[in-house]
Amino acid sequence: MTRARGTVGYLAPEMLVPNAISTKSDVYSYGMVLFELVGGRRNLILAMDGETQQRRNSYFPKIIREKMMQGELMEVVDQSLIKNEEIREDEVTILTRLALWCIQENPILRPGMTEVVEMLEGRTPVHVPPESSMFVVNFLDGDSSSGVFAQAKEDEATIMSANTLSISIQSGR
Repeated sequence: MTRARGTVGYLAPEMLVPNAISTKSDVYSYGMVLFELVGGRRNLILAMDGETQQRRNSYFPKIIREKMMQGELMEVVDQSLIKNEEIREDEVTILTRLALWCIQENPILRPGMTEVVEMLEGRTPVHVPPESSMFVVNFLDGDSSSGVFAQAKEDEATIMSANTLSISIQSGR
C-alpha cells in the first residue's frame, strides 16, 4: 500500500482518503501554486494571535476569494508585480478564477491540465468558479472531530481494519 506525500496546503482533499488519488490531485496542487504566484506569499501561514495567544491560520485561497467577491482583488497581489507593471488586473482575475477552479474540493469540478493550458493561453474563457466551502480551513485549524476529515479518518480506519482482517484470513491467523 502506498501513501500520498506532499506539502500541507498543497495536497488535494481527496488525498485524505486511501486510493482516491488521481490526475485531478495534481491540478489541485497546480492551483495552489498559481495562488502563490499571484500573491507572492505562502498559501498557509501559521501565526500566534498576539491578544489571545492562540494559533491562527491565514489561508490565502480564502482571502483571495473574498477579495475577488468584494472587487478588491488587486489588494492581495504581490506588490512587486504591481510596482514593476508585470501584471494587469484582467490577468490577475483570470489567474485567480483558474486557481479557484483548480482547488475545487470535488475533483470532478476541477479542469484537466489540458483545459488549464487552454485557459492560460486564452483559447477557453475562465468563468467564475462555483462557491467552495474550503473545508481545508477547518482541517488546518485542527478541527478533526467533525466533517470530512473525521469521515476520512473513519474510512481509513475501516479500510485498514479490513486489510488487517484480509491478511489474517489469508495467513490463517
